Amino acid sequence: MVFENAVLYLRDELLLREMADPIKVRGSVRVVLVLKFLAASYQGAENVKYAHEMMQLLYFFKHVWSPGLRRIMLSNWLLTSTGHKNVFVELDLLQEHLNV
Repeated sequence: MVFENAVLYLRDELLLREMADPIKVRGSVRVVLVLKFLAASYQGAENVKYAHEMMQLLYFFKHVWSPGLRRIMLSNWLLTSTGHKNVFVELDLLQEHLNV
């Protein structure tokens, strides 16, 4: 049981690292790949609202949005407030920090 929990922890930690690294360097395409894994994880953990939102985002990204809109979304959902490289954050996180 301890080994199983350790393996699950390492899996989740690697997924988190795979999400954090491309955000930091503005690797939007890698973020989209991780979102697919997160959608499956949310569904497996019975977090159906999160899973539904992830699946809807991925569906719109792949089938509904035009290539121009996809490019705009990929260019603008990771921002840097300092102008330096390798310090990008998610747009919603930056917006939360600006709420007073």
